[in-house]
Amino acid sequence: EIAQCLVGSEMCIRDRYNFTCSPSVPSLSALSDIRQQTTDLEVNRGNRNLKPYRSYINRLQLSWGNKRISFQLSGGHRISKNPIMEQIECVSQPDGSYIIEYGIDNQKRFTQWNGRLYTNINVIPDLLSISLYGGFNSFESKGNSYLHHYTAWYVGGDASLNYKNFSLYGSIGNRYNSLYGESIDYGEKNSVIQCSYKWKNMSAGIGVLYPFTPAGWSAGWKLMSERVQKKSWTYIKNNANMVVLTFSWNFNSGLKHKTCLLYTSPSPRDTERS
Repeated sequence: EIAQCLVGSEMCIRDRYNFTCSPSVPSLSALSDIRQQTTDLEVNRGNRNLKPYRSYINRLQLSWGNKRISFQLSGGHRISKNPIMEQIECVSQPDGSYIIEYGIDNQKRFTQWNGRLYTNINVIPDLLSISLYGGFNSFESKGNSYLHHYTAWYVGGDASLNYKNFSLYGSIGNRYNSLYGESIDYGEKNSVIQCSYKWKNMSAGIGVLYPFTPAGWSAGWKLMSERVQKKSWTYIKNNANMVVLTFSWNFNSGLKHKTCLLYTSPSPRDTERS
């Protein structure tokens, strides 16, 4: 990590680089090759020949700013050699029919590139601040019999207002999507509005989760296999516009001790004697 502050200015620049080597070991359930029938035409199956693999992650972060505005730019790269990912096959049966077998195997490679820009602005110091962020994730899944590319963008932000004992906070963000193997995961949309009041050691507030979303909470996934096309979404309408009440009370217990410093100086008699 390298930090540098400009002479005669409040601007400060900081660089940080991080490298991680992370091993992954297959679970015991993944090593079991017992077939589990899910439907008349589909089965799940593990693989006793799975092998551990390693992921290498490089991350670089650059931040600069002053008391009024700050920026943070980060980027990363991840590569996994022979990762454990999906392997979907059409298996023929003795009667001439076929079933879809969802398995896993050590594939060739998984690569991810990502970048993110974060900005914080103190519009009115100690009163109003706004944060904005945006970024992308680019994925490549190279299997033994497939190759998939996927790029996802995301944006979001939040704002906070503090005045005396009152505070108001709001945030919003779109879906955070990702690809691994042959599946795309569609994350949830985030949004919240919250207001609170603090009095002595107590604090009370009211907020709304997922406001302005009449369809409710939703998330899903999509299978990109050439053999099987699948898409699934989950909707929870009751999660929209949920009202949340909060209350907290901070109290101290036990004995309190006060410390003091005692300074002594020689008396006039001691001075005369010396």
